[in-house]
Order: sequence, then structure tokens, then C-alpha cells
Amino acid sequence: PGIPYNIWGVVTAPGGAIGSIVRLKQGGFDVRVFNVGADGKYLFFVVPGTYTISASKGASMAADIIVTLTQPNEVIRRDVTIP
Repeated sequence: PGIPYNIWGVVTAPGGAIGSIVRLKQGGFDVRVFNVGADGKYLFFVVPGTYTISASKGASMAADIIVTLTQPNEVIRRDVTIP
């Protein structure tokens, strides 16, 4: 099996998602940071709580997404589009 994750998604960006950075924040601080590869996917494995997903590529930033994970085995998918 692949690595465990419970928050994931696919990034879409001009010119492709590779090189995009996805940050998972809690209380305004980075909890995890993921460098997106050619497949466009990001994956995080975290404890239950409320998080903010922020994505950027170069100077372009997507709108923040708020997610709440209530159970450790819950899986949340949030795709991100960077304009």
C-alpha cells in the first residue's frame, strides 16, 4: 500500500502543477509542506483537527481552503486550482 494520508487532493496550475507548494496550516503556522510533483497530487497525514490548505506556484496563490478532520481514519479530498 501507499503511504498513509487523510487529507489529499490534486493541484491544477498554469503550465502544470509541478513546482507548486501546498501548505497545511493550523493556527496560522505550517504543520506540513508538500512540493507537488508531475502527478499534481499532495498528501498529508495528520491528527484530527481544523486545518487551512494554502497552495502557490511562483507568485500565484489559490484561495485558502478550510478542512476539519474529525476521525484519524477519515479521508478528505480537496482539489486546488491556482490561477
